[in-house]
Amino acid sequence: MDMGSIIQEIEEMETGMRARATDVRRKNPLSKEEMENFLVKATEPCELNCIIGGVDGGVASEEFHGFDLVLVKAVGVVYQYSGNSLKKYSYHPTSLPEMKMDSMRGLEKHEVQWHKSLCRLYEEIKTARELAEKSSMDYLLLDGSIVPQVGDKPNDSSQVKTYYLKTLDEYLKLYRICEERKICLIGAIKDSRGRRFMELIGESSKVNDTVFLDFLLKEGERTFGFHYGKTEIIKDLAKFGEKIHCFYIKPVKEDRPLRIEVFNGNFDKVASLIHSLCSINKRYASPAILIEADMRAAIRKDELDRIYGDLYFKLGNKTSVMRLRRNERPFR
Repeated sequence: MDMGSIIQEIEEMETGMRARATDVRRKNPLSKEEMENFLVKATEPCELNCIIGGVDGGVASEEFHGFDLVLVKAVGVVYQYSGNSLKKYSYHPTSLPEMKMDSMRGLEKHEVQWHKSLCRLYEEIKTARELAEKSSMDYLLLDGSIVPQVGDKPNDSSQVKTYYLKTLDEYLKLYRICEERKICLIGAIKDSRGRRFMELIGESSKVNDTVFLDFLLKEGERTFGFHYGKTEIIKDLAKFGEKIHCFYIKPVKEDRPLRIEVFNGNFDKVASLIHSLCSINKRYASPAILIEADMRAAIRKDELDRIYGDLYFKLGNKTSVMRLRRNERPFR
């Protein structure tokens, strides 16, 4: 396929999606699985008079000849608003948290990705749980899903399975503390690739939810709320799995919709909150508190290089510490 064919295919797809979205709005399809009796609904920003927590994590990793190294960092931020003004802020564990290291040997290729993802998730969810325990707040936002993903679950024979089990335990603790302390837990997914919404409205177009919804939703609109769905992971979450719901919202005109996941909260209140938190930038729909957490948790490439340098200095030119050939090509 050449460049011209790709361009034509994308243009035809977008033209078709725009027409399909117009048709769907006109027909207003509803299904038994919807939790609200509308397809789309306008939202309004709310005045911010609340305490909000936000958590994000950073990860960097490299495969070496004899082991795999993962560096992770997670940070929690708390903003206290009054009359739409930020009055106080704090961080957990600090504004500049230290990186944590983890290494494993003998992993197969697919296990390397599990290891990397679960190390980040564990640190992120543990930080969120600690933040919920130590700080009084109304809302707690995570950058990403509030549910582990199917791709994060290793098979039973993998040595990484213990990482999944301890991460799952942190999720359950987080749900429990949010329920006990009446904290609304929210996941904001910027680049969702799900198709559940398309299935709920009976739309057979082979595109992801957010692609279609960018044509369906206007600025300041959200979809109906719906159950997360019955997946293998939801079963692992026991009684909490059935309490996790979702909707999509387009907070700003010049960016795509966000997928919002909610535990222990009201759809309308959460939608208004997200609308308010994202309104600072008309081209980038992300809650301000999560942008701050992301910047604090980011791990730079030179930090990974520094850790490698320390290992090499202390261990010497040992076989296990040698970088993979694809990362050490002398001719490029």
